[in-house]
Amino acid sequence: MLEDVLYPEVDENEDQVLYRLPPHRRCACHLLNLVASADVAKADTGSLKKLSVQTFSKLTALWNKQNRSSLAADKVRESLGMLLPTPGDTRWNSVYDAVAKVNALLSVPEQETKLVQLLDQLDIKRLQPMHKTFCGRIC
Repeated sequence: MLEDVLYPEVDENEDQVLYRLPPHRRCACHLLNLVASADVAKADTGSLKKLSVQTFSKLTALWNKQNRSSLAADKVRESLGMLLPTPGDTRWNSVYDAVAKVNALLSVPEQETKLVQLLDQLDIKRLQPMHKTFCGRIC
């Protein structure tokens, strides 16, 4: 019932019972994601950060083209038989899921060939072996 959620408060001036909402509590998953993102941004230095930026710039270009162009989405669906999952800000594990799908494609030689051809068709730079290894280490 509504009375179970709201906090009753007696107004002494008017002898009325007023109800107020409980205090705001942040989502624990969202808070942990913010902490982890901030810590990773501070800790990432040197070659690992460079490799991460290069890899994610190529993957982001692929995800953006798929989402912003119906022609590109058709090419992705035609080449891979499906659309790729794309990361979103509100889904805390969406980056992992998206990279895991790319990694799964890279682990099968025929699917890897299709992905490379797709990147060429969409004018996106190919993933180098070090980028593929980086994707594998994330998942």
